[in-house]
Amino acid sequence: MGDITAPSARLVAPARGLLALDQPGASTVGMLREAGVPLAGGTVQEFHDVVLTTPGLDRAVSGILLDPATLHRVTGSRGTPGLRRVRVPIGVRMGDENLRGFDVAGSVDGLADEIAHHRDAGASFARWRIVAMPETATNELRARARLVAGWAATCTAAGVTPFVDVVAIPGPRDGVHEASTVHTAVVRTVLDALRTEGVHLDEVVLGSSIVNPGRRASDVATAEDVARATLRGLNAAGAADLAGVVFTPGGRPDRLTAHLAAVQWLGPRMPVGWCLGRSMLSVVAKAWGGKPERVLDAHTELLTRFSSIGAVVRSGIGEDTRRVAG
Repeated sequence: MGDITAPSARLVAPARGLLALDQPGASTVGMLREAGVPLAGGTVQEFHDVVLTTPGLDRAVSGILLDPATLHRVTGSRGTPGLRRVRVPIGVRMGDENLRGFDVAGSVDGLADEIAHHRDAGASFARWRIVAMPETATNELRARARLVAGWAATCTAAGVTPFVDVVAIPGPRDGVHEASTVHTAVVRTVLDALRTEGVHLDEVVLGSSIVNPGRRASDVATAEDVARATLRGLNAAGAADLAGVVFTPGGRPDRLTAHLAAVQWLGPRMPVGWCLGRSMLSVVAKAWGGKPERVLDAHTELLTRFSSIGAVVRSGIGEDTRRVAG
């Protein structure tokens, strides 16, 4: 288990979650349109500022993820005033699935410069996402894992915490047991690559999708079933050596709170947190509606929802009821 005093430990602070505001511009525009927000040239930037200037945000979240453009805009000399008062780690999105074929060996210098650029702008952690589909070939997954490992090593050398976000998507008919097996294999592949690259796992935060059955699975999994399958897979993959694990909904944001409470009740072997993005932001955008007089409504919606999840998660932490999932 990682050192609880290390910077990476702040990302998995008890009963707090990461706020992912790092969606690409087109995705944010689509979300705002669905929320009924009138769109204009600066609407995305205005929405980001509404979120980032929420009073008390530092008491509700353990970190904020931004896209590179927003990071450099809001942390510059003319950046969002409220953000400079928010004493939480700021992260930046870097890699994603659009970078297939990116040559790590031939681009380390470029990565180092980019990471240093973000670090100097105020980023203390960075996210790179790997998505494994049912049809993803083993060789392709290993190649992506090597890419991420090289990036993570460059991050740690620059003093930036790597947040390696692994999403393992089960087959449509996979039950929770089959989904857990897939999840374990994907996470183990990534962690093995990190070790091979010489990255110390206690300096890495892992993003992990919750193990959910496939959409057309015949069995019904309770929150405890899902939590046990998720923790069992992570333990088998060696995740206990990490600084912590941040859970993402895995396509089921409506069930994340129940799953998180069950995970905490089972007594995980590593510090855990959670990360919410579009599913949370869409509700905030709807409360805002693009109207200045409803900014307070948006702030209240954001804080209430994060605080509510935190309260449920805290209720799952009890020394007298904990059971370790094996």
